[in-house]
Amino acid sequence: MEKLSSNQDSVFQRINSKVNIVDIVSHYVQLEKRGKNFVGLCPFHDDKNLGNFSVSPEKQFFKCFSCGEKGNAINFVQKYERISYLEAAKRVCEISGIDEPKLNKVKKTVTNPKVEKALSALELLTSYYSLYLYKEEEARDGLTYLHNRGLNDEVISRFNVGFAPKDSEKVIKFLVTDKNYSYQELDYAGIVDYNNSNLKDKNAGRVVFPIRNKDNKVVGFSARIIDKNSSSAKYINTSETLVFHKSNILYNYYEAQNHARKCGYVYLLEGFMDVIACYRVGIYSAIALMGTALTKEHLKMIKELNVTVRLCLDLDSPGQKAMYQIIKVFEANNIPYELVNNDVSFNYKDSDEILSNLGENGLVSYLSRLIDKFTWVINFYKKTHNLDSFKEREGLLNWIKPMLIKLNPLEFEECVKKLSLITGFSTEAIIDTLNLKKLRESSKETSLNEIKSEEIIEEREKEIPIYNEKETKRKLSSRNITRLKNLEHQIIGYIIHSEQARDYFIFLYNYEFYDKEANEIFSAIKKYIKKKGENKIEINELLDEIDDAYLKTKVKKMFNSRMVEQYSNLIQSRLIEGCKEAKDALDRELLRQNENTSDIEKVKLTINSQKKVVKENKALKEVKVYAKNR
Repeated sequence: MEKLSSNQDSVFQRINSKVNIVDIVSHYVQLEKRGKNFVGLCPFHDDKNLGNFSVSPEKQFFKCFSCGEKGNAINFVQKYERISYLEAAKRVCEISGIDEPKLNKVKKTVTNPKVEKALSALELLTSYYSLYLYKEEEARDGLTYLHNRGLNDEVISRFNVGFAPKDSEKVIKFLVTDKNYSYQELDYAGIVDYNNSNLKDKNAGRVVFPIRNKDNKVVGFSARIIDKNSSSAKYINTSETLVFHKSNILYNYYEAQNHARKCGYVYLLEGFMDVIACYRVGIYSAIALMGTALTKEHLKMIKELNVTVRLCLDLDSPGQKAMYQIIKVFEANNIPYELVNNDVSFNYKDSDEILSNLGENGLVSYLSRLIDKFTWVINFYKKTHNLDSFKEREGLLNWIKPMLIKLNPLEFEECVKKLSLITGFSTEAIIDTLNLKKLRESSKETSLNEIKSEEIIEEREKEIPIYNEKETKRKLSSRNITRLKNLEHQIIGYIIHSEQARDYFIFLYNYEFYDKEANEIFSAIKKYIKKKGENKIEINELLDEIDDAYLKTKVKKMFNSRMVEQYSNLIQSRLIEGCKEAKDALDRELLRQNENTSDIEKVKLTINSQKKVVKENKALKEVKVYAKNR
């Protein structure tokens, strides 16, 4: 918690004395009265015992007797939403309808001045773009484009949509000359681009959609071209910066959370235009992944909502495949979900297209049609396989077998009947062929639901990190492994040379290095920076922290070498995207080599491989300790 003066502390005490903690907690968690107190499931751990988490209206205090979390109303909101104590106090006042004027005078502790500067620049630029859309003649085409897309002025205002001047230097002049931001601060915020050594606004001449984080702070933009004849990319999105990380952004999360908790569900969509489409038809509990894969950070945010998730990714093949992966992750993490029907007669792929072509009633009807997982999976398979083929129908049985094993008797009977109708095989033949009776009776059969949630997420997040094993190296393309190694060594080079790179990779972006040398050097640099207490490197001091003679030589060589280009957000984004592409290529090779392996076996193999690496590293460490002691 922030350090508070006695006057500041009294403001918070007054707020806690005014509110009813039961009202605050029940805004997030379902409570039921038990004696003098109220009880519910603790939101701070995987709670299954209704009596663990208790809220006392008499003491205005909550406590979990299992995980130990406790405190007052502001403490609860702070922990639940993972925000500062000051922000939590504001949320408590907002929920309770309390006006506390002195709260605005409380100074917030600044943890990172660079981050604060970046956020203030982005917020200011958002207002600038919004005003420009309506006040400048050259933005008329942008406003016409938005109106033609069905966005009226209320929707435009609600989502702070704006227009970036065609003269790309206008924004730079406004922020640098008029508002006294430095060029480096704009670079930290991801606002500028380099063009022949000149600074330009990346979004120039485009309609601009601000992207906000879970605390409602603008952290980036998605800018849409409006000239149909332009050869430029349709959308330009902010690259990874000090404040913008796709891995922890769910579009509209801040605004959707209260609506979701009131209605008990939230729609998870693929893009921000789909969220805006939902808003236009009166569905306010909608969030979007921004076109990226589900991450651990996303999962934490979704869990904090404590509602049912209605999955509705794009209806095209990539969207449906991503949705299938999310289903498995949700099941492993016990997140309640529902599925929007994927068996449709139209060819529109997402909510935005459906609204544009079928109108409000068409979109509401589509989003309201929910189906069970088994039906969704069958529809998914039918779209990607030709069931006229005997081989494909047999493949469907094997593919869906893990799901059948864990169904209750009634669900099992219903699903086998459905399979019989679809494939033409009798229910008896299906049960006998798949040996389902025996497997359902066996408690030893492993299913995806039994794999620990953190294992599935970690494997997905680390992208099957088994590339350092000799056997895998022989199987995989040396070109992709070499490319990944070179890119990671470039990142290390920039970390050694650039304070901005160290700011990003050490303090903000938790990149996992897969190359052994790069990982060891990075660990040494992090340890050195932490020990020194400041983000500066003295090469001789750093070398003293490294025991391995070969790595010392490597680091010294990197320090004495000049980088090809000056470090910037553009270089940073290029390196990260390059690493991701190389790892994706390696993943695809692994999947091709194991294409005949079932999903369960793939996960097992991956986890077993990880356990093997951990075991070998532990054994190696013990050998080193033994040798040293001798």
